Amino acid sequence: MDEKVIPLTTKRALELCKRSLGSDKSEIETMLNKKLAEAFSIAECAFITRFDQLSTHKELVVMCAEGKGLNKSSRMLKRLAKLHGCKTARMHTKRPALQRLMREFGWVQSEIIFKMEI
Repeated sequence: MDEKVIPLTTKRALELCKRSLGSDKSEIETMLNKKLAEAFSIAECAFITRFDQLSTHKELVVMCAEGKGLNKSSRMLKRLAKLHGCKTARMHTKRPALQRLMREFGWVQSEIIFKMEI
């Protein structure tokens, strides 16, 4: 059964993705308000995404994701990315244990990110 993509308001998306927003909340809120990012739910997962145009292709970027049913929503995310002409999708996480589950749906680790306060 295909899962439905349900649009979310900025307010609702920020509520549902509260834990994963971290220090990027105001930047993501601005992107949502300027329509540079989209918020929606699939199954019981809430997503905030954007599209990046890379030098060779378009990429779906999952900025935030929270909820249950990742297996159901991963299939629909892939369909959405294809529908929008994306060749790749990218997601950053602070949960290394998620790697095993994500691998089941075709995601592979492609980078490690370091950050420091200035």
